Amino acid sequence: MKACSHCGCLNTERATRCRGCGLYFPGFTATQEDRDAVDATIWSKYGPGLVHQFTHNPVLIWLSVVVPFIVYGSLQDTGSGWTLFYGGIGFSAATCLAISVALTRRVRRGSLSKLLAFLTAAGASVIAAFVPPMIMALNGEHPLAIYGEYLFTRCIGFVGFVLSGSWVICTRRSER
Repeated sequence: MKACSHCGCLNTERATRCRGCGLYFPGFTATQEDRDAVDATIWSKYGPGLVHQFTHNPVLIWLSVVVPFIVYGSLQDTGSGWTLFYGGIGFSAATCLAISVALTRRVRRGSLSKLLAFLTAAGASVIAAFVPPMIMALNGEHPLAIYGEYLFTRCIGFVGFVLSGSWVICTRRSER
C-alpha cells in the first residue's frame, strides 16, 4: 500500500490519484484523459478568479504591456536609446488601455459620469502622447529619434483616445 507524498493519504482502493489532494500516487502515470480532467478542475477552481483579478486591475494591465516593450528595447539596445524608444511606445499603449479599463469600471458602477470619463480619457491620451518624447528629449537623444517617438506615441494616443472614448460612451451602468 502506497501513501500520497503530498498529504499522506493511503491508497486503500488502488486508485491512481489521491482523493485528498488529487496528486498521483507513486508508481502511477497519468493518461491524457486524467491530465485533461485535472486541468479542467484547476481552471474551474482558480482560473476565473485570476482572469477577473488581472482584467480588473489597471496596474497589472499597465505593467503587462509596458514591461515586454522595455525588455524588447533593452535586448535591442546598443547604446542608442532603444529601451527609451520602445518603453515610450509601451507607456503610451499601456496608459490608454489601463485608463480605459479603470474608467469603464467606474462608469458601470455609476461613480463617474460619462462626460467626465470621456474628458479623463482625452487627458490620459494627451499624457500618453507627449510624455515619452519629452523624456527622450531630456535624456539627450537624437532629434530624429525624438520625432519618431513623437509620431508613434501621438498616433497611439489618438487611437487610444478614440477607442477608450467610444468604449466609455457605449458602456451601460450596471443594474446593481
